[in-house]
Amino acid sequence: MTTMLKGYASEGMRSKAQGLLGEMMEKNIANDRSVSAFLRGCLRHGWFEAAVSAYEKASEKGITEDGCRNVYAKILSLAGRSSEAVALNGLTGSTLASVSTTMAVTTGDDKKAAEAAIKRAEAKLNEEERNMKSDGLKNKFGDHLIAEARRDLNAAKKFLASDTSVNVKPSFARFLYLPKSTEDQSTESRIVEGWKAIGLEQIVDDVKEFASSTLPKALDHGKLKITEESRGICLEVGSGSGDWILSRAKRDWSQQWVASEFKFDRCASIRQKCLLEGPRNVHIVGGDARECLPMLLPSSCVSEVHINFPEPPVWHDACAREGTGGDHLLTCDFFEILHGLCRGSCVLRVVSDNEQYLTTVRSEIGKLSGLWDSVELRELTADDESEPSSYFDRMWKRGHRSSR
Repeated sequence: MTTMLKGYASEGMRSKAQGLLGEMMEKNIANDRSVSAFLRGCLRHGWFEAAVSAYEKASEKGITEDGCRNVYAKILSLAGRSSEAVALNGLTGSTLASVSTTMAVTTGDDKKAAEAAIKRAEAKLNEEERNMKSDGLKNKFGDHLIAEARRDLNAAKKFLASDTSVNVKPSFARFLYLPKSTEDQSTESRIVEGWKAIGLEQIVDDVKEFASSTLPKALDHGKLKITEESRGICLEVGSGSGDWILSRAKRDWSQQWVASEFKFDRCASIRQKCLLEGPRNVHIVGGDARECLPMLLPSSCVSEVHINFPEPPVWHDACAREGTGGDHLLTCDFFEILHGLCRGSCVLRVVSDNEQYLTTVRSEIGKLSGLWDSVELRELTADDESEPSSYFDRMWKRGHRSSR
């Protein structure tokens, strides 16, 4: 049943996932693994209230262990409840780093709390590193997680040392995440649900009043406002943790950028990095790109589309040999949706380290009978210095690989 629960939660089937977890709890067959599977779905899709309800019930039954506590801590932290998150026992160094980095930009004047959380995270990371070395085992992924956590902590410490004061309220207008709708919800109500999952209720007294004043700043007739009509927007599809788009946005602060990302926690991470690093010209449009992009972007507004290291289909090699598409985003149907959002002079650029997948993408674009005039499909190696560093670039290089 846990496998089925994991499938429901991962695919965004909230009602089915909640119902199955409830049934498992009633029958006393739920455990830390099943609760963790549900909470990971909540983190993936921004189901904050569902996560709180599930965790509280699991705690009452005494089935919460370190696994689900670490996932729940991240959910609490993103929702502006970092003090509750750091109070949980059994948190890993990476989780503590994530929580304390969030605290750095959301705790306002309480810098001491953020600094204390950072010190605790650093101590835990040092302990984990010592334990890995004493075991005598080579754990490249573990080393990478620790290095990434320290990278985040260094950014948080730099931010705190700068005495920069951030008003987080305007950032909500740039965060347009659409949780999967389980009923006939309006676009606006889904956006507000996403805001609640990144802590809106912790910083405003009246959510309805805030939404009524903020949504018009973000949307024009239900679509994203274009700040510079003559330039249009630059869109990155599948922004991941946001390293690439933030690097580009900081090069040209007058250009409006849109980061499109499916996973809620990644969208929240991009927003957090924008607060830490300064860019105010990045809008985040989250959720299923096939739905949220045409729903939130005006037609003919996009001047550039960038797709960096897209995830290939499941069983990619077999799919490519057999000429089938597999389960992936970059199909001809999606490129047709994109085309409706783009200007006539728009450039589509796809970068991958998988030549076989680029062949599949080229085939999908070719089905559209010349709708796209300017398409760049580029195979990139890890030693190419022309691109900003990303999470996976850094993981690859830490594994001492030089090309892919």
